[in-house]
Amino acid sequence: DSVKEIGESAFDGCENLISIILPTELARVENKTFCACAKLKEIQLPKTLEEIGASAFNGCKSLQTVNIPENVKSIGDAAFNNCKNLKSIKLPPELREISAWLFNNCQHLESIDLPSQVSKIGYYAFFCCRDLTSVNIKSHIEEIEQGAFEECSKLQSIDLPKKLTKIGPEAFRNCSSLKFVNLPKNLTLLGQGAFECCSDLESVVVPIGVDHIYPRTFWQCKNLKSVKILGNVDAIGGNAFADCIALETVKLPSILRSIDYQVFKNCINLKLINLPDSLNEIYCDTFEGCVNLRFAIIPVGFRHCANDLFTDCDNVTITYREHRNLNNANMRDPSMVRRTKDR
Repeated sequence: DSVKEIGESAFDGCENLISIILPTELARVENKTFCACAKLKEIQLPKTLEEIGASAFNGCKSLQTVNIPENVKSIGDAAFNNCKNLKSIKLPPELREISAWLFNNCQHLESIDLPSQVSKIGYYAFFCCRDLTSVNIKSHIEEIEQGAFEECSKLQSIDLPKKLTKIGPEAFRNCSSLKFVNLPKNLTLLGQGAFECCSDLESVVVPIGVDHIYPRTFWQCKNLKSVKILGNVDAIGGNAFADCIALETVKLPSILRSIDYQVFKNCINLKLINLPDSLNEIYCDTFEGCVNLRFAIIPVGFRHCANDLFTDCDNVTITYREHRNLNNANMRDPSMVRRTKDR
């Protein structure tokens, strides 16, 4: 009972270990202590425990439930990575970060309550948690890192906290059941592909603190009908809304300066587009395949390239508006972009 630590990788690869009784005074589970114990079904962690190391239970494919003691303040990267049958876990109230890869590929994890002290959800923390339907996020979270909820295909809604400032690249990519997301006012970064392939997402309002929409942010959101982009976005990256086949209305900000390649490609239900006077750069296949586009209002400086802007938009009527930055209007050839930009 006087044992306070078990050495790193002590039981790593003990494939036939089914259960274990830990010392009552144990303070730390070291890195990879029970890594790849594929048949380990249950573990009772003592109340004295304060820290769980990286990959401590990585690959414990038979674990189904875990209660983490209240004194634990730190859980290392990938501690429960690839625990494929983990269905429920209780996190301690003093935990301050959901570390990278923590529950990656926990395919049967159904719900999670994040403690109020957590301020960050790390890289790919819940990647491929395909049975995850409910995430209770408290108000202190400020960052959701890259791929944090990617491939959580049953997640239908998530209530993002008011203090959230950063959503990393592909954070919710392929959350195909996600229907509603409320982006908070304090948000300043919406990463590349953040909601890519969220095929059930129906509407989105990009808050005023975001100044750039990166490539593929909402690509292939096939049920997205309405997009409202508030004041400070000055650039929209390539394919940001491409293949949003249900998209009907888009409100672009008045300070928008640049629209990249194929931003609205194949938005077949888009009927009206109004490009702001502030625009001074646009790529020539921006509206390619918007076959039901009826009306387009564009600055007169882009008159010379209208046919290239609206490829395969056979029914569009174009109205030209005087452009206060006429001398700066710039039509870009997307053939150069495809060689230089990550698609």
